[in-house]
Amino acid sequence: CGLSIQWPAILGVGMAAANGNVVEDDATSMDHTGVRSLLLQLLSDVTGVVTLFPRALSNSVLDAAVGSQFNEVLSRAKKVERGNQLRAGGKNKKRVVTEFSVDSATSKVLELTASLLNTVTVDGDAQLLDIGMDSIGAGELSSRLAMTFRVRVLPTAVFNYPTLNDLTGHVLDLLGLSTEVKDSMDYNAIGSIDEDVAIVGMACRYPGDANSPSDLWNMVSGKVDGISTATLNRWDSDAVIAQLGSDNSEVLDRIRFGGFLSDRVVESFDATLFNISEVEAQRMDPSQRLLLTVCREALLDTGVTDLATLRGSKMGVYVGASGNFCDSTVVAAQSYVPTNVANSTGSSIYSMTGASTAVAAGRISYVFGLQGPCQTVDTACSSSLVALHNACSAIKLGECSQSIVCGVNLLGLQGSIGCAYGGLTSADGKCHTFDEGANGYCRGEGCGAVVLKRLSDAIRDKDEIHAVVKGSAVMSDGRSASLTAPNGLAQQALMRSALKDSGLHPDSVDFLESHGTGTLLGDPVEVEAIASVYGGSGSSQRSNHPMYVSGVKGNMGHLEAAAGMAGLLSAILSLKHQTVVPNAQLVHLNKKLHGFSVAGGGSLEFPDSCVSLGNSGD
Repeated sequence: CGLSIQWPAILGVGMAAANGNVVEDDATSMDHTGVRSLLLQLLSDVTGVVTLFPRALSNSVLDAAVGSQFNEVLSRAKKVERGNQLRAGGKNKKRVVTEFSVDSATSKVLELTASLLNTVTVDGDAQLLDIGMDSIGAGELSSRLAMTFRVRVLPTAVFNYPTLNDLTGHVLDLLGLSTEVKDSMDYNAIGSIDEDVAIVGMACRYPGDANSPSDLWNMVSGKVDGISTATLNRWDSDAVIAQLGSDNSEVLDRIRFGGFLSDRVVESFDATLFNISEVEAQRMDPSQRLLLTVCREALLDTGVTDLATLRGSKMGVYVGASGNFCDSTVVAAQSYVPTNVANSTGSSIYSMTGASTAVAAGRISYVFGLQGPCQTVDTACSSSLVALHNACSAIKLGECSQSIVCGVNLLGLQGSIGCAYGGLTSADGKCHTFDEGANGYCRGEGCGAVVLKRLSDAIRDKDEIHAVVKGSAVMSDGRSASLTAPNGLAQQALMRSALKDSGLHPDSVDFLESHGTGTLLGDPVEVEAIASVYGGSGSSQRSNHPMYVSGVKGNMGHLEAAAGMAGLLSAILSLKHQTVVPNAQLVHLNKKLHGFSVAGGGSLEFPDSCVSLGNSGD
C-alpha cells in the first residue's frame, strides 16, 4: 500500500484538479486537531493519492497540526508500512496472485496512461514527461496503477520507468508476470587492471570532407590539404577586419583561415533519429548535434543493428570538449540552424542545455539510455586523449563494460580573433609541422569517436577489432617556463609512464603520432622529448630501424580539444594499413630537428611520403 498526500497551491490547476480525490473544507471548521485526525485516518489503510485542499488553511494551523505531532504521524505510518509488508509475505517477496495476464495487464497500463494523457494511443518508447504528463499526473498514475493491480506502486514510478514500455515492464514485474532476466552485479566480472582495451567502433567528421574513417585515410595518406577560408555563413572576414581597424589588419588576416567542416556537414542534423523536437534541436549548439550524429555512427560501426538494445547497459560516455561552447554558440544562433527547422526567437531552457559541455556528455547517455559513467573532460588540447585515458581506466576497473569516447571542436569568430591577437596562429593558415617554415598553428574543427571494450570481451563476441589500447598516462607540465609553455622533461616522464603502463619497450615502437602543432617552440621541445625516450642522436638503441614520427595537423589544422582523437584515428588507420602517413606540410626539415633525424645520425624519421611498416606495425 502507498499514499501520497499533495498540497497544491492553486485550486483548479494541473492534473490534480481533474483527477485527484479533492477534500475541501473551510479553515474555520478544520482546526489542527481535524487536520491531524484526517492525516492519521488516511495513513491507516489507504492506497493512492489524495489531494488535500483546505480553502484558507493558515500556516499556523498546519504547523500546529503536523509540526508538533509529526513524530506521531511518522510512527503511525511506519506501523502501517510494517503491517503491509507482513501481509505481503515479507519485505522482498512479490505478490504473484493476480487475475491479470501479461496481455490484459499490458492493455490496462496503456488504458490508464492514455486516459491521463487524454489520448487513445501512447508511443511506448516516448518519455511520458515529454508528451504531456506532469509530476502531479505521474503521482496520480502511480495511484491508479496501485489501486487497479493491488500492488504497491511508488509515486516516483514514472521517474524510474519513464516510458510506457518501461512502466509496463515494472508492473508486470510487480505482478510476477515478467519473464525478463534482470541484470545483477556480478562481482566476479570486475575487470582486471592488466587487461588491454579494444577499439571496436569508430566514426568521424573532419575538414576536407573526411566524413568517415575511409575518407580520413584517403586524406592523410594522400597529403590532402583540408585548410580553407571562412565562408560568409561563418563570418565576413573583410568586414571584421575593417571594423577592428586597419592597424591590426596584418594580424587579423589570420582569422580567414581554418580547417573548416563544410557548411552542409554542420547544418545537417536529423533530430528524429534522437527523438529531439525541432524547437530543441534549433537551440542545441552544433557541437552537440555533431556529437550525437558521430556517436551514433560509431556505435553502429560495432555491428549493433538495433541501438535500443544498449538501453540500460553499463556503457560509459567520455567527451573531450573545451569551454561552454560559448564561441561556437554564436554560430549556432546565427547560421547553423537545421534547414527543416522554422526560425524562432527568444531564449529558453533549451538555450542553456544546448550550450553546456556537461550536457553534451549527458545527452549522449540520455538519448541512447546508457547507464555507465558519464563525463565531459576539458584539459584544452589534450581533452579527448584524457577522456580516452579515463574511459580505459573505468573499463579496466569494472566501472563500465564498454565506453564511447569522443572529441569535438567547432570554430567561432571570437576564438579566432583571440588566437590571432595572441600570435598563436599561422600567417598563411598552415600547420608546418617539423618544417623550417613553422610559424604557428592553424585552428581546425571536427568530431571523432571510438567505442571501447575489454579485449577479452571483444574476442569472445567476435567483434572487429580496429586497434588495441595497451596503456595510457596523464600528467601535467607543472611549473614550466610559463603557463602555456611546454616542458620537455615532463613530456619525457609522461611517455615513460605510458610505456610502463603498456608493458612495452621503447625499441618495440615503430611509429609515433605526434602533437606536432608546427610552432617554432613546440616542435623542437616535443621532438627532443621523443628522442630522449625512444632513441635520439648518437643512440644505438634503435640502430636496426628508425622510429617514424608524423602528425595529422598538417592536413586539417589543430583541432584543439578534439585534436587527440583526430591523431588517434589517424594512427589506427596507419596500423590497419601498415603504412606511416606523411607530414603533409613538410618540405624542409627544421634545422633544430636535424640532429634527431636518421640523416643527422639520430633514430627518428619524419616522412614526407607514405612508408610501409611491413610486419612491424603490430
